[in-house]
Amino acid sequence: MNSRSLEYIVALHETGSLHAAAHRCHATPGTVSAQISRMESYLGVRIFVSRSDPAIPTEQGLRILPEMCKAVAQLREVRRVAMREQQSLAS
Repeated sequence: MNSRSLEYIVALHETGSLHAAAHRCHATPGTVSAQISRMESYLGVRIFVSRSDPAIPTEQGLRILPEMCKAVAQLREVRRVAMREQQSLAS
């Protein structure tokens, strides 16, 4: 499991569109789809019924997605704090 895969899944969940998720993540739709498939294999559950527009979460996905959203938010906060620390070291 890696942070990019989580970001792709959350982007697909939030946008409902594979193309919009790819655009948001600066990736190709194929890359986003492949990473989501890998994450689903890793977890052993399907998160989305389909990655066509609109992307529809499965029942398991509806239970997993809130936790993934929290994880992505926490990762963003870690990055924000790290960037602030880098800036304070450079000053």
